[in-house]
Amino acid sequence: MPNFISEDQIEKAAVELLTGTYGYRALNCYTADAANPDDRSQRSTKQEVVFTAILRQAALKLNPALAPGVIEAALETLTARRLFLSPVPANKEIYELIRGGIPVQYEDEAGRNA
Repeated sequence: MPNFISEDQIEKAAVELLTGTYGYRALNCYTADAANPDDRSQRSTKQEVVFTAILRQAALKLNPALAPGVIEAALETLTARRLFLSPVPANKEIYELIRGGIPVQYEDEAGRNA
């Protein structure tokens, strides 16, 4: 009998590593009815791949000095559809934004552009 590792086993091992070792939070979004969006992810449909509400909460927590409007502009840049790109360049662009930061312009408390 061949030694076979299923996709489910790989996924479970990856989730265990990320949650147990690196402190990530996992969210099981399974619903018996695949069309049911009530899966605790706060998405309106299962076609949404970004958990925008969770991402917004984290961005506000990580950047308390920034106004919510600045956070919204950054999230729009990050989650913009990249239909003109093939998947690899699109993912690379998003990765670079996550790693290097999302450039946004805003007016600071002194009225200067930052």
